[in-house]
Amino acid sequence: MKIIIIGASGFVGQSLFSGLRLFGNNIVGTYLHNNVLGLKKLDITDSKAVNAFIEKETPEMVINVAGIGRPFQFQSNPDLGREINVEGTMNVASACKTSRIPLIYISSTFVFDGAKQTPYIETDITSPINLYGHSKVEAENIVRGIHNSIILRTDMMYGYNGNNLNNGFFDVIYWAKNSLVLNSKYLRQPLWADDLVTAIIKLCKNKDYGIFHLAGDEHITQYDLGKKIEKIIRAKSIISLAMETDNIDRPSRIFLDTAKAKKIGIKFTSVDEALSKMVEKLKKY
Repeated sequence: MKIIIIGASGFVGQSLFSGLRLFGNNIVGTYLHNNVLGLKKLDITDSKAVNAFIEKETPEMVINVAGIGRPFQFQSNPDLGREINVEGTMNVASACKTSRIPLIYISSTFVFDGAKQTPYIETDITSPINLYGHSKVEAENIVRGIHNSIILRTDMMYGYNGNNLNNGFFDVIYWAKNSLVLNSKYLRQPLWADDLVTAIIKLCKNKDYGIFHLAGDEHITQYDLGKKIEKIIRAKSIISLAMETDNIDRPSRIFLDTAKAKKIGIKFTSVDEALSKMVEKLKKY
């Protein structure tokens, strides 16, 4: 299958680019600022460029992971954030709709406010409490207008792509010098990035479309996950505890119900098992 990954230079995009190729897919990736892995440059805010690119490449599937992915980054420049997260998604979706190409959009737990005491299911009404969350809801609504679209709501993702590549949260831990402050207030359901790859393979194979929640089974803070990752990096910890690291409104907990995904055979790796796999990957570099 020929797949375009929009935004393949970021951590999640690189994970998908490498992971999906292992399953024999023909992958074309795009970047805007960080050119790695032989990617092709594309500005998703340029509708004409997006249309021309997709029309030229003639993919069987498009995956959009491009965008400003951190609430504090979005809040610091909301106009740019909306231009990329909403208008950029609209351009990609419009091109896919014109060419009748299925679109996979990676969304976020931040479409919810965290007020629900039980895990959120796919049909729950969205209720974001920060600008980033609002942008993800707008983008979701755009993608829903595409025939055979898939929206994947995910929580914090972690993994290891390789030396000199974008490794997301792992790099935050690895490259920290002397000290690192991590948040302990917000409970997360960290998702091993490799599980996103296998989930997409399963969904495409089965032609399962719609909204799916993808998240790990464990509830853990960023601080606790960071400490676990740090143990495979260094002997002496430099991580300290913080209740707040920015001034962005965010829910203290948002738990996703993943029963719908599990029902079709999607599995989620535990944090300890994922870290064991990460150790094996590190040995190769």
